[in-house]
Amino acid sequence: MTRFTTDVGRAAVALPDALAIIEDDGIISWTNQAAVDLLDLRPVSWLGRDLDSLVHPDDRTTESTFDETLGRLAGKSAIARVRDGAGSWRQIEFRSRAMPAGTHGGCFQTVLLREASLNLVD
Repeated sequence: MTRFTTDVGRAAVALPDALAIIEDDGIISWTNQAAVDLLDLRPVSWLGRDLDSLVHPDDRTTESTFDETLGRLAGKSAIARVRDGAGSWRQIEFRSRAMPAGTHGGCFQTVLLREASLNLVD
């Protein structure tokens, strides 16, 4: 691991904004503490799960999965209801950016999450 990746990893952990990594198959592979705090979900509750399993059924489209929808938005926002640790549905604003996965091929998405009432800067 290079120093750059180590520094970037430490910065991602320390971000005050909620951040999740979604693999190209829609599986959530990583979250920072801010994301855990936002949804009051222990990492074991959502790591390894498909993003669609956390999104309210009415907020998913029939033609694609929610992570595919995020991928098409390319940096724009999407709002969906997500079940939190208390079992309530909360309006969450998502903004994602596709990232190449390096020499292994494929890609992943970095996803910023915020309460929908706290607008992300465009």
